[in-house]
Amino acid sequence: MSPNSPVRRRQDCRICASNHLKVVLPLKPIPVASPNIRVDDPGSASQLGLAGIDVFRCEDCGHLQLLDMLEPHFQYTNFQYTTSVSRGLDTHFEGLGAELIRRVGTLAGKSVLEIGSNDGTLLEVLHKAGARVLGIDPAEKAAGLANARGLETIVGFFSAETGQKILQTHGKFDLILSNYTVANIDDLTGFAAGVNLLLADDGLLVVETSYGLDVLQSRLLDTIYHEHVSYFLVTALQVYAQRSGWELVDVQHIPTKGGSIRVYFRRAAARAAVSSAVGQFVGMERAADVAGTRPYAAFMHDLEMIEKELATFVAEHRARGPIVAFGSAVGSMPLMSQFNLWPAIDLFADDTPLAKTLVHGDKKIEVLPTAALAARQPGAIVLLAWRYADKIKESLQKAGVRDVPVIVPFPAPHRFTT
Repeated sequence: MSPNSPVRRRQDCRICASNHLKVVLPLKPIPVASPNIRVDDPGSASQLGLAGIDVFRCEDCGHLQLLDMLEPHFQYTNFQYTTSVSRGLDTHFEGLGAELIRRVGTLAGKSVLEIGSNDGTLLEVLHKAGARVLGIDPAEKAAGLANARGLETIVGFFSAETGQKILQTHGKFDLILSNYTVANIDDLTGFAAGVNLLLADDGLLVVETSYGLDVLQSRLLDTIYHEHVSYFLVTALQVYAQRSGWELVDVQHIPTKGGSIRVYFRRAAARAAVSSAVGQFVGMERAADVAGTRPYAAFMHDLEMIEKELATFVAEHRARGPIVAFGSAVGSMPLMSQFNLWPAIDLFADDTPLAKTLVHGDKKIEVLPTAALAARQPGAIVLLAWRYADKIKESLQKAGVRDVPVIVPFPAPHRFTT
């Protein structure tokens, strides 16, 4: 890596600082310039090159993580993703608000801090329920949208230093929330230090994050990219809680993003009761052999099978016309690389694209809306945005894309015709 590269290699575990790290998912590298990062010049994007997304396991605490990561300011200053792009998250956050009310009685008058608040979608739900809310997010675009809606949001990274500033201006908080953000944070020790400054003695820390066991068992390759440097297991989170002065008191499994967990922490000094769910999750992880080799070997085996199926599909239909990859979000990038699709794909399709062109080496691929596909007469479509397959099928048919073969790679490769 050149000195000017935004890619850095970590040498120790984010949770326990151990150097005993082992590659368990050896994955193919993906472009540094992801669709979530605005890079105005495709030539510059090409020069940034590729970076690894191998998943390592800490042999001491069991934490699953990436070691190759992007410098945070490069990644988030020009970050383009906003919560409102993800279908169903507004409804999900309304459900989270109801769950918090069930647990704490009322949100009226409660002080709430959301770390990684993006465009304020959750803050607005909590504000309407009567809470006094504050957000913090390093993405200028997203934070600006929240502030424009009257939801106070600090533009910056959360750390012990920013925690100290927030303490001076806002005091402590009854609730601290972090939804799909902790997995993006390299310095988990600094995150804990900031939380410990701001969480009230009887306060509740609630974290939602993609669940490492779901990633393995459901082959969620599209969640493995440079923004997500951690893939949490409950066993590793227990170690993190102990090192941070917390108690992991409850865990809920939720369907978001293919399988996630909502984890509840209290200060250890509060001596709060621990739900039986915590032990149940630990038992599931042991039964799945997350400390062994079996789930990782099965993951890689299935990816090899999917790659072969996609190669056969593309070869069968290449002569019909351009091969289209439907889905240009950052989650499509691991699929493009792992399944060797970059040489095969002629066009991307996406109705909510964050980039007009995607770059891999010297290849630049245009991103078109669904409505423009009929005129291009696709030979076949590889549906990378597989979670939305039914809705995309409907959109293709409405757009007049007829009699085009489509393959959906997950949860197992299957085909249909528009």
